[in-house]
Amino acid sequence: MTDYKQYNYPYYPYAAETIAVAGCGPTACADLLDVDPTETAKWLTDNGYAYPYQGTAYEGISACLTAYGAEGQTVALNQDGITDNAAMKAWRKAIQGGQCGILLMHKVTSSYWTNGGHYIAIVAFSNSQYLVYDPASDVRTGWHPWGDFAGNISGLYLCNKRWDGDRIAEDCFWGPATTKKAQKVFGTTVDGTISNQNRDMQKFLPNCQEASWKFVAPSKLQNGSQLIKAIQTKLGIPADGFCGMQTIKTLQKFLGVSQDGYFGGKSVLAWQKWLNKQ
Repeated sequence: MTDYKQYNYPYYPYAAETIAVAGCGPTACADLLDVDPTETAKWLTDNGYAYPYQGTAYEGISACLTAYGAEGQTVALNQDGITDNAAMKAWRKAIQGGQCGILLMHKVTSSYWTNGGHYIAIVAFSNSQYLVYDPASDVRTGWHPWGDFAGNISGLYLCNKRWDGDRIAEDCFWGPATTKKAQKVFGTTVDGTISNQNRDMQKFLPNCQEASWKFVAPSKLQNGSQLIKAIQTKLGIPADGFCGMQTIKTLQKFLGVSQDGYFGGKSVLAWQKWLNKQ
């Protein structure tokens, strides 16, 4: 699955506007289907589900998912907010069991998700939280407890797409899950930890979380990380196990992102996407 963002399509027409303005529906579908949002936008338009200046028809979501072989299902709809606890429970049980789905959010009690209506993709469940791919927001994309949605849901959708347990979230943060995936890919010990890294380099690794990265003072550096050594070997640079500026810029070049020496969100996202393809 791919975390597409509708703002990356400012010129593609949709619903008498553009995907960037009105295309959360086709983008949420594209996230689950792993196709470009322009494809789902065209399908929704061609089949009469793109309403001028309104966005995507409620019934268009399950229809689009089904058209691409994902067996879309509308579990419940209510623009004033879903109060059917049985439907809510069934949807949550399906997601917790490994299915993926879409939520239609409305401003009922909170405007956190939207001031009107907004589709978001739900792509995984773990540790009592739901992984959201929000077509309109990098900030809201990530793990959320049920309380972040409750009271503001007006549409529940499911499909037959399932989260690949070996696939990591493409959430722009390099934490233990990303480290474990990299360790599996590179054949090093899988413990979710990148040990013994220079604290002076931490400012150049802003999206690398301390839950995984163990930074120490330069005077306390000993052996570097086996994973970093393996990555350096892959990149064809000296393998000392320490993530320094040469490693950052060479990895950025390998990933095709800006070689600015700061391994931030865009660099981590490219890294996660590469790992998921291995």
